[in-house]
Amino acid sequence: TVEILTDLVQAMAKEDLQDVVTGFGLLNEPFLDCDQDVLRNYYHQGLQIVRNTLGQDTAVFVGDMFRAWRFNDGQFWIDAEEHSNTYLDSHPYHVFFEKGRAFTPKQHIAYVCRHGAEDVESCCYEDAPANTVPAEGISRIMGEWSAAYDVLPTA
Repeated sequence: TVEILTDLVQAMAKEDLQDVVTGFGLLNEPFLDCDQDVLRNYYHQGLQIVRNTLGQDTAVFVGDMFRAWRFNDGQFWIDAEEHSNTYLDSHPYHVFFEKGRAFTPKQHIAYVCRHGAEDVESCCYEDAPANTVPAEGISRIMGEWSAAYDVLPTA
């Protein structure tokens, strides 16, 4: 995967696409069963590849495994200089869970407001778990979402 990333980034640099490709996602939606240490290592390698080839102006996006709080340890990419222009990319879909299928639209809105706010506030801080000092390095972005809800019968 690192070799493929290197090839992609080098091809973009060779074609002088930095004014077109202003951001690069290292891995879209890594799932919950990914080994977090392996994933973090890949993210670190990927960041270095993108920075060394495309420069500091290219934003770097990393997926949060649908659990942003896992990256809120007071250590993940908090260095302001090294991790500027980096984003923890969250995708808060609320359509793919069994419990929500029985919700009315009003209940679904209430659920999203309550749990969505908790998720948004779960990262990224330098003083976790107090969460009062926002990280000066990595920022947060909601890159994909859906307002849809599933009304299929529950199991």
